[in-house]
Amino acid sequence: MGDDPKSLSNDEPDGVVESADSFLLPGDSSIQREAETLIVRAPSQQLGATLTKRPFELPEGGRLEVDGASDDPPILCEAWAHQGPIKAGGKTKVATDALKLLFAARQLPKRARLILAFADEQAAMYFQGSSWLGQVIRGEGIEIFVVEIPVEVRDKIRRAQALQKR
Repeated sequence: MGDDPKSLSNDEPDGVVESADSFLLPGDSSIQREAETLIVRAPSQQLGATLTKRPFELPEGGRLEVDGASDDPPILCEAWAHQGPIKAGGKTKVATDALKLLFAARQLPKRARLILAFADEQAAMYFQGSSWLGQVIRGEGIEIFVVEIPVEVRDKIRRAQALQKR
């Protein structure tokens, strides 16, 4: 392996890139998942509630998990770490998160505040505009939060996204 920690090596499986952050496979979203914890902290602090990951056992079997939940006050939050403009897959991911919030909210005894938290204004823009999906999200009472995350975390996410495009 070369001295450059970001170099590809013939000793590595095809598609594995060693970076200063970790070994990443194209399509690996571990950096984004780690960033979601930071993203959920902002609504926690702003709303004075501790939001933590929460699984929900579903009435007909199975389960789902939301990125952040609080009982008092009742809040459910899904986070998306993506940086920059979105593509079709991103629209689908956020639509799925919105449906997840709506379904999880039905499992609670009290009406919950529903939040989609983004770490980038460009990524959130489509869902704040006049797109049909943006209108559905607003119409269902789901709030959009755009939060600041540290520059070094943004850079890690961008590097991971670049690898995922390979």
